[in-house]
Amino acid sequence: MKMKTTLIAAFLLFTSLALNGDALHVKAVTGFQGAKTGSIRGRITEVDTGKPLRRARVRVLADRQDSFARAVMASTNSRGEFEVTGLAAGSYFVTGTRAGFVSVQYGQRRATERGLAVDVRAGEVSDRIDIALPRGAVISGRVADDIGAPYPGVRVDALVLRYRNGKRVPTISGGSTTDDLGNFRISGLEPGSYYLAATSTETWRNDKKETIGYPSTYYPAGGVDQAQVISLAASEQKSEIQMNLQSSPTSRISGRVVRTSGEAVPGAGVTIAYSYPGVIMTAGMRSVRTGPDGSFQIKDVSGGVYSVSSGGDDVILTVTGTDIDDVVLTQKTGSTVIGSVVTEEGTSPAFPVSGVRVVIESFSDKVLPTVRVVQVNDDWSFRMQGLGGPFMFRLTGLPDDWTMATATLNDRNIADEPFDVPTGGKEITGAKIIVTRRIPRVTGTVLDDKGQPTAAASVLIFADDPSQWIPYSRFVRATRPGADGRFMLSGLPPGTYRAAALEFLEQGQEVDASFLADLRDAAKTLTLGEGALETITLTVRASR
Repeated sequence: MKMKTTLIAAFLLFTSLALNGDALHVKAVTGFQGAKTGSIRGRITEVDTGKPLRRARVRVLADRQDSFARAVMASTNSRGEFEVTGLAAGSYFVTGTRAGFVSVQYGQRRATERGLAVDVRAGEVSDRIDIALPRGAVISGRVADDIGAPYPGVRVDALVLRYRNGKRVPTISGGSTTDDLGNFRISGLEPGSYYLAATSTETWRNDKKETIGYPSTYYPAGGVDQAQVISLAASEQKSEIQMNLQSSPTSRISGRVVRTSGEAVPGAGVTIAYSYPGVIMTAGMRSVRTGPDGSFQIKDVSGGVYSVSSGGDDVILTVTGTDIDDVVLTQKTGSTVIGSVVTEEGTSPAFPVSGVRVVIESFSDKVLPTVRVVQVNDDWSFRMQGLGGPFMFRLTGLPDDWTMATATLNDRNIADEPFDVPTGGKEITGAKIIVTRRIPRVTGTVLDDKGQPTAAASVLIFADDPSQWIPYSRFVRATRPGADGRFMLSGLPPGTYRAAALEFLEQGQEVDASFLADLRDAAKTLTLGEGALETITLTVRASR
């Protein structure tokens, strides 16, 4: 993705650093060479004391729909100050981080809420972008074995529920490994409700010549179905958490790796990893290779739920002390999708191609992407290799006055309906991504219950059609209003929408279909045509 160009730099392609006194001044080279740029300046402090935080990290990320925007990083000086210059005009999110503290996005009121976008104008400085970081909450305690002795070398992970692909799933938020006294300490945690998972890869032989190990254990001392929640307030420290491991016989997992044709795959890598519902854990991950006949064996596997894979769909196995045989892992060969970028008139766009990329998005875990983003060629063609599974095709890096209208393959919409790319090394031609200058925009004002403009809200605009309530949907957008209560959203495709201003919206909740269904009837209706500008006023609804 790193490439040189004389006319337009790929967005946030590189940064240049220069010392300015004791302040680390970061220059981000973006947009058209020679064009006027803007700056973001601010300060990072500690919530409790107001003291400046030295060497805090600052992350500046463009406010874009796709997940491939690149960030520029800076550090604060002894006064907690930072400055990022050379930013192309646009909107950015600014996040402050420091070890032992909770990361906070500028304007963020709660840990899971979207922050406020900072508008950068050419030749101007966006000043006073100040962020106060709270100290992170802490969970600490001790892990003992089944006879009560302290157990070193055990990985303990804290998992919290977060939205992913429209559903709340466990996400690893922090972790620690027990010391020689069996003690662990997980710091820097956001307020919330956590599960603790302890994993150990150690095995041994007992007097009966059985191989024994410790299954994955969830606080306080059981399987996933017995996991108990630990609730943390902001900066709270919960110590003396006791976790007890329970030993049991291990298992052997054996099977074969084959191609889709049924042919055995010698020398293939097979990976096994602990699997918590919705998340694969790296603790205890192991790999083996297949023999000449494609067979494999993974010995001494402790009890628990595992994901086993070899370049294809994962197989989820529940290990309970009994050997598991005849596992078949099918390797898949990705296919190639070839296409072009054109205007609505069918011609090549009139702006420079440098920095324009094709992006594929998928809300399925069973996909084969070797590359998720490719640069568009000088002739506006593109070629994406190694694909298999359902994808939606998007475009990024366009000038501000252009947007993607749609993407098609043989008259099928592959921008908003997942196209299940077949595996098997096929070559699929005829994909077209169509761009337009007729960009629909929605502007408006958010009012509180007293009728006054407010920034203490989130604006959600979503398609009236429930079939569009899917992850990565172009028909669902959320934003936060500015200090004057005003907001603007662009790039929504033409159609009928619902709009609401909410007291609080968790990041990722905007594509929760059940949440949108509950909100739909009370939300305001609006219709967007091609190139239309709609202005609306919204009153904040209390969160339930």
